[in-house]
Amino acid sequence: MAETTSNPTVLARKMVASVLDTCPGVTALIETDGTIVWAGGTLEETTGFALSEIRGVNLRDILHPNDADAAASMFVDALEDPSTSTRPRSFRIVSRDGETRWVEVQCQLLEESPTGRPSVTLWARDITNEMRDTDRNVAAGLVDEHSGLATEPLFIDRLTQLIAFGADDRHHIEVIHVDLGLDETIKLYGPRAVEAIMPQITERMKTELGAGDTAGILKPGHIGFARRVSNQTKSEANARTYAATLTGSYEMGTEQIMVEPVVGIATGPSKMASDAITLMHRASMAADRAKRRNTHSVVFNDASFANGSDQTTSMLKRAVAEGQLHLHYQPIVHTETRRVVAIEALLRWRHPDKGMLNPLDFLEAAERSGMIIPLGAWVVQQACEDLRILQMQGFNDLHVSANFSPTQVMDSRFKEMICQAIAKSGVDASRLNLELTEGSMAQDSAAVDAALNEIAKTGVNITIDDFGVASTPIRRLRAMEISGLKLHRDFCRELEVDDPDLGPLKAMVATAHALDLDAMAIGVETEEQLDILRELGCQYTQGYLFSPPVPIEEVAQTIQELNATRLPEAPTEAPAELG
Repeated sequence: MAETTSNPTVLARKMVASVLDTCPGVTALIETDGTIVWAGGTLEETTGFALSEIRGVNLRDILHPNDADAAASMFVDALEDPSTSTRPRSFRIVSRDGETRWVEVQCQLLEESPTGRPSVTLWARDITNEMRDTDRNVAAGLVDEHSGLATEPLFIDRLTQLIAFGADDRHHIEVIHVDLGLDETIKLYGPRAVEAIMPQITERMKTELGAGDTAGILKPGHIGFARRVSNQTKSEANARTYAATLTGSYEMGTEQIMVEPVVGIATGPSKMASDAITLMHRASMAADRAKRRNTHSVVFNDASFANGSDQTTSMLKRAVAEGQLHLHYQPIVHTETRRVVAIEALLRWRHPDKGMLNPLDFLEAAERSGMIIPLGAWVVQQACEDLRILQMQGFNDLHVSANFSPTQVMDSRFKEMICQAIAKSGVDASRLNLELTEGSMAQDSAAVDAALNEIAKTGVNITIDDFGVASTPIRRLRAMEISGLKLHRDFCRELEVDDPDLGPLKAMVATAHALDLDAMAIGVETEEQLDILRELGCQYTQGYLFSPPVPIEEVAQTIQELNATRLPEAPTEAPAELG
């Protein structure tokens, strides 16, 4: 019997159709077995099918065969929770002319359907062009092929744009660093573990990403988020939400991988954190603090330090005056001979109440308060004096390295502090090596380079620390008066897994050699790592394989013990980066 407009079922279908037809994209009413009852919107434009051709067809028949089961599981989700629509999911369909197209789909159960049976309303958005752009970005290294998220360079670019156009008097930018806690998993299974679970991680993340938010892979097992927010007090709650959302078990074949993330936050822009690199660095530091404290989140921003800054400044002044600050030293060895050629000075604060403090616990406040300048002066003076003592004990060829920030090197007094420390201690300037991290140098790059080149005129050596994570242009490296590249410790961590990917490490060592600079690896913990580094031509190494950082009183004995176990051949000339 023909349908008439007096038929209640027909009227109900037309009413639903008229509502769905006003929605953007493809809309459809589908029975729970997958039969398409009605479809409209941009149906023909997206699929090539007219309504008359697709009515009564099963949805599975137009889905790509590899995506049919995933679509079925979305229907199951809709049936289990009829109160809300499913989260967006991406599937492939096969159009009428055989072309594969991508659609992003959501659906919701309609219990009182015009068909008289439970049905599902479906909304689909054609994302074919977006996916093709993604494919091109994957090929260009801008998008991670496993998660579909931006890689670090693209994330930095998007964050830069967000800072430039999203911050105003009522809004600031929130950067969230999520450490998934997969270090041990990567050691056990290798990078494939992260590759296997990242698509699942991404699916869970979608529930927390809002319009305008951006996300990216910062490094294996580490994800960055950036968003424009209006209420700074929500930062910690946001961090806990991210941690709770991502916590859980993930499948890697037949194995279950447990993820228990820690989260760090930085907010800006501010006077001390006005650019993408600095905000990302502060969020990373916050995540490190969270990891050490075994807590799910740390808010690491201006507000969190405002109350304690004056107190910390006063305590630091007292620490310098009362001798609470100390330098510990970690040996740097020649990779071929294992002979100690230098020591790196590492600042420690022996607090009378809190015990030994790591620099991460106080350097942020020192930067904010301006105490970082006199603190740097103390470090370079003490390092030079300790080196002089060691030279008097017979270690005449030894060099000393110390870490500094752009804030310090760009201070007009810093060069004079270096000269005074050298003159007072009596050590040769070429025995002193200053290190700056590559990431920190991204801010005010022209000013930093000019300051470093001016300091190099004193005869000290300058090394780029944590090299390989900030994509510094080769032309910039060529123009700088630097002596060596100290590779980020992640390159050594990669060597801990079975069948490590040596490509990135080879590229970093080759970059150093091409620029006539020495390459140094840090974080060396095993003989196997050392063997690989030796084969790749990495001249200098540093890590717990040789020694942890030790107080000055133990340095001489540590060097003697390490030199006693070195190979017979000693280097005939000092390393370029160390003098």
